[in-house]
Order: sequence, then C-alpha cells, then structure tokens
Amino acid sequence: MKRVFVVLVLIVGALLTGASRASAITELCPAYASHFNPLDAAAGSKAATTFSYELDALSPSTVSGTLAVETDKGWFSVPFGPIAMAVALETFEYTGTKFTRKNVFSNPLYVRFDAPVTVLRDFVVSANTDDTSFSWPSRPVPCDYAGGPVRFAEAVDPFAAIYAKMPAGFGSPPSMFATHAELAVPPGPQTPVAAATKRTDFDGLACAKPFVDPGMTSSPKLPYAMPSTALPTLALTAWVVVAIDARGSVLDSWLYAPSASPDFDKAALRAASRQTFTPAVSRCASVPSLFLFNEFSTGLSVNG
Repeated sequence: MKRVFVVLVLIVGALLTGASRASAITELCPAYASHFNPLDAAAGSKAATTFSYELDALSPSTVSGTLAVETDKGWFSVPFGPIAMAVALETFEYTGTKFTRKNVFSNPLYVRFDAPVTVLRDFVVSANTDDTSFSWPSRPVPCDYAGGPVRFAEAVDPFAAIYAKMPAGFGSPPSMFATHAELAVPPGPQTPVAAATKRTDFDGLACAKPFVDPGMTSSPKLPYAMPSTALPTLALTAWVVVAIDARGSVLDSWLYAPSASPDFDKAALRAASRQTFTPAVSRCASVPSLFLFNEFSTGLSVNG
C-alpha cells in the first residue's frame, strides 16, 4: 500500500469570501475590514497619516458602521458608509485546480489621522446592513474580533513562503487570493476621506492578553482512500472556512478553495467539522470568529 502526502488547510476566522459561499449559513458580522494599507509612509516605515482599506462580506449589501483601530498612539474610531458592497466573480488557479469564487467587497476606503501612526490592529466594532440573507436586525450589530480571514489567509499562504526562496525568474506562486493593487492608489481630490478620532473606552483593558487568536485543540485526521487511478505522487489541497462560537464549538464550514477531487473536498469539510478549538479573545472576552489554520495530514492511502 502506497502513501500519499496530502495537505489539508483549514481556514477559520473574520471574512473569507468562500468558493462555496452559497453554502455558508453563519456570518458573524455584516462586514469585515481588511488590507489596511499606509499610503504616505516614509521609506522603510509603516507610520502614515493616510491609509486605505476595504470592507469584505459574505453577501452583497449596503453597510455603515465604525472601525476600532489600535495604533502606537492609542485607539481611534473611524466611521464608514453607507457603502455598497459589490459582487465580483473571480477565477483562480491553485495547485492545478481552476475555480471561480464570488467575492463581495467595497471600493477602496480612506482614513486620515492627525499625525503619523502605525496601525497595530483594526476591526469593525459595529455595523448596520440592509442585507436580509442572514437575518440581521435593523439596529447596529456589535462585532468584536480583530482579524479578518483574508489577511490571515494571505499571511500564511504556504506557496508564498516557498516561492520567496526560489531564484529570480522562477515565477509567481499560485494564489487563491484576489489582488488589491487599487489600494495602493491615494485618494483623489473629490474622494471622501474619513477622519480618525481618539477613543478611550478600549484603553486599560484589565487582562494580560486582551486579544488572543484561536487555537485548535485537536489535529485534523482525514481518512480518505485515493482512487486506484490516482497518481501515487498526487497532492491535494482543500481550503476550508470554519466558523466557531465563543466556546470554541464549530458553527459552520464551507470551502474557500477546492482541491481537484470533490470527494476529497467533502472529506475535508467532514474533518473540519470534527475539530475542537479554543475561542478567540477580544477585549478580554471570548468571542465567535472565523479563523485560519493550516494542518498537514500524511495518513492517506492509495488503493491498489
């Protein structure tokens, strides 16, 4: 019996626009902030006065609300909206598999601080939406986790690290993530720019670790018999979004990027639903979240 190396990547956290978005039933906030980008920083510095960012969501809607932004100069509030969240169908090719994903995001948004700051953390702290897909109330929805799935996914994309070690001219890594070149463009003369205002209600949080990423307390086990026609060297990768509640229990899961095998994708979803997690902590309290993990499994066998 031959052994096959298979990578299972579990994405767990606050937004992923999934490949099977229609199957998602759990949205933890009407919008998520991502790609906070300094626009006027000096060379070699991340401190800036003007930043761009975008909002992501699981379904199209018009949203408004407030960001909480932690900087090296303290906490700030940033208002946004009303913002129309647009749908874009984007085609990706990752590890030899082509797929189309429905991404929902805003146009670039901008914020300006009175003095240069380095952004340490940012998240939507409350939001209003006209979306009815997830039965959101008409009043502001409290949201409370500092980390969106898109930023986590891009930070740990395994191929990015591998290709970074390759010689010049080797090529670009395969990617399942949308590019965001538009966020590098500064606001035009008529472009609205929100003003960041100081807030003190987040200062002096009374715990040693007010923000903690989630943990996984069990390792994925993915028993899956490869078909006898499969190449012995075949490596499959399935990216899965997992929503967890404030106790660490799995609420929902859906594919973000499929493998070349629908059966393997189903097995990956089953494996994700069996995992146990420690919840995220935001402002000293456990909170629901979507988070990103990657795990590797070698316990797969090939028939024949």
